[in-house]
Amino acid sequence: MPDYQPLYSYLQKAGYVLVFKPVIPDGAGNVKGNVDADLVLQVMIDFPRYDQAVIVSSDGDFHCKAPL
Repeated sequence: MPDYQPLYSYLQKAGYVLVFKPVIPDGAGNVKGNVDADLVLQVMIDFPRYDQAVIVSSDGDFHCKAPL
Protein backbone atom coordinates (compact mmCIF):
# COMPACT_ATOMS: atom_id res chain seq x y z
CA MET A 1 0.00 0.00 0.00
CA PRO A 2 1.80 3.12 -1.20
CA ASP A 3 0.34 5.33 1.55
CA TYR A 4 2.17 3.26 4.16
CA GLN A 5 5.62 3.37 2.51
CA PRO A 6 7.10 5.64 5.23
CA LEU A 7 6.02 3.11 7.88
CA TYR A 8 7.44 0.21 5.88
CA SER A 9 10.76 2.01 5.48
CA TYR A 10 10.91 2.86 9.18
CA LEU A 11 10.25 -0.73 10.23
CA GLN A 12 12.83 -2.09 7.80
CA LYS A 13 15.46 0.38 9.04
CA ALA A 14 14.65 -0.76 12.59
CA GLY A 15 15.53 -4.33 11.56
CA TYR A 16 12.11 -5.84 10.94
CA VAL A 17 11.64 -8.19 8.01
CA LEU A 18 8.49 -7.25 6.12
CA VAL A 19 6.76 -9.66 3.76
CA PHE A 20 4.41 -8.05 1.27
CA LYS A 21 1.46 -9.78 -0.34
CA PRO A 22 -0.88 -8.57 -3.09
CA VAL A 23 -4.10 -6.97 -1.94
CA ILE A 24 -7.53 -7.44 -3.48
CA PRO A 25 -9.92 -4.47 -3.69
CA ASP A 26 -13.58 -5.06 -3.02
CA GLY A 27 -16.46 -3.20 -4.67
CA ALA A 28 -16.34 -0.41 -2.06
CA GLY A 29 -12.64 0.32 -2.59
CA ASN A 30 -11.49 -1.44 0.58
CA VAL A 31 -8.59 -3.85 0.28
CA LYS A 32 -8.11 -7.33 1.71
CA GLY A 33 -4.84 -9.23 1.87
CA ASN A 34 -5.96 -12.81 2.64
CA VAL A 35 -2.72 -13.73 4.34
CA ASP A 36 -4.00 -15.67 7.36
CA ALA A 37 -3.29 -19.18 6.06
CA ASP A 38 0.06 -18.11 4.56
CA LEU A 39 1.05 -16.48 7.84
CA VAL A 40 0.21 -19.53 9.95
CA LEU A 41 2.05 -21.86 7.56
CA GLN A 42 5.17 -19.67 7.45
CA VAL A 43 5.22 -19.28 11.24
CA MET A 44 5.13 -23.06 11.66
CA ILE A 45 7.89 -23.56 9.07
CA ASP A 46 10.11 -20.96 10.76
CA PHE A 47 9.15 -21.80 14.37
CA PRO A 48 12.42 -23.61 15.26
CA ARG A 49 14.40 -20.49 14.32
CA TYR A 50 12.56 -18.15 16.73
CA ASP A 51 13.57 -17.05 20.18
CA GLN A 52 10.77 -14.48 20.03
CA ALA A 53 8.41 -13.17 17.39
CA VAL A 54 5.95 -10.34 17.03
CA ILE A 55 3.15 -10.90 14.54
CA VAL A 56 0.88 -7.97 13.77
CA SER A 57 -2.43 -8.56 12.06
CA SER A 58 -5.83 -6.93 11.99
CA ASP A 59 -7.42 -10.24 10.97
CA GLY A 60 -9.99 -11.42 13.52
CA ASP A 61 -9.38 -15.04 12.49
CA PHE A 62 -6.41 -15.12 14.89
CA HIS A 63 -8.40 -14.14 18.00
CA CYS A 64 -8.46 -16.87 20.63
CA LYS A 65 -11.24 -16.90 23.21
CA ALA A 66 -9.47 -19.31 25.55
CA PRO A 67 -5.91 -18.74 26.81
CA LEU A 68 -3.34 -20.93 25.14
